[in-house]
Amino acid sequence: MRRNRLSILKSAVELAILYFPLLFLSDLIEEVCPFANIYVQSTASALLCFCVLFSNSSKTALKKWSCSIPFTLIFYFVLAATNFDVRLINRLLPGYGHLSAGAGFAFIIEFGLFTIAQGIANLLAIACSNPLNAGGLQKICSIIQIVILPIVCIIIVFAVLYLELTMPTWKEIYYSVYG
Repeated sequence: MRRNRLSILKSAVELAILYFPLLFLSDLIEEVCPFANIYVQSTASALLCFCVLFSNSSKTALKKWSCSIPFTLIFYFVLAATNFDVRLINRLLPGYGHLSAGAGFAFIIEFGLFTIAQGIANLLAIACSNPLNAGGLQKICSIIQIVILPIVCIIIVFAVLYLELTMPTWKEIYYSVYG
């Protein structure tokens, strides 16, 4: 029972990491890999989320998804409170200042794409999670859960921490642009 709870908690944290931090890092990923546009990123993130949620039962998949909501909100509030998106843009384009109205609108579109893609993937994972479908798909998802997901999550967390520690605070950006 304890192992099942730890598995659900691990999956909830992975889902949260695959949502907001990956969304905030989408511009950086596009700079590094030009072919990884927002559509490719949202699809890849949705596939990873499907693999995280896929379980032996729909009840377990639903528990994983519901447990991920508080962690997702925590990541969002931390990244929003530190103005991570503004600082990341200024890291990529020095002297950019604050996000323009167009950049804010583009972020809303990206947020919508990520949300729709992950919502569909999560609902499919819940619908497909039953003992009848647990054969071959379970093997593929477990390989992804055990090998690929921890690596992706660790890379995302280290990228956020690195950028958080190396970028100037939002006050420094504000004073350099408007001071």
